[in-house]
Amino acid sequence: MDKLIIVLQSVLALAFLATASVKLIGVQFYVEAFDRFGYPQWLRMVAGLVEVLGALGMIVGIFYPVWAILAGLLVAVTLVGAFASHLRVHDPLWKLWQAPLLCGLSLVVVATHAASLGLGGV
Repeated sequence: MDKLIIVLQSVLALAFLATASVKLIGVQFYVEAFDRFGYPQWLRMVAGLVEVLGALGMIVGIFYPVWAILAGLLVAVTLVGAFASHLRVHDPLWKLWQAPLLCGLSLVVVATHAASLGLGGV
């Protein structure tokens, strides 16, 4: 497997674990963000758990690529929702860049593994 994809999956796993942990422990920034979006706090917990699953899928996906594909798709859908939420409340640019960046990188992982498994992709 290409070492660059392993590095990318590892970086994504760390990023997802970092954002999941602050959501799950209830850091005030995320509590206020979910209030600002008009979402219930239980959805913050769900988002954190999705990110944990995404991180685990990226790590397991190093050895079993289908897991990286599933994890990448799961977090990509979630990140599209996050980006839309930030846009809806007119958040400034510094709050907007992370979701599309992580979504794009997750889709690179999906496309790369899909191609290696003969499922199409890059």
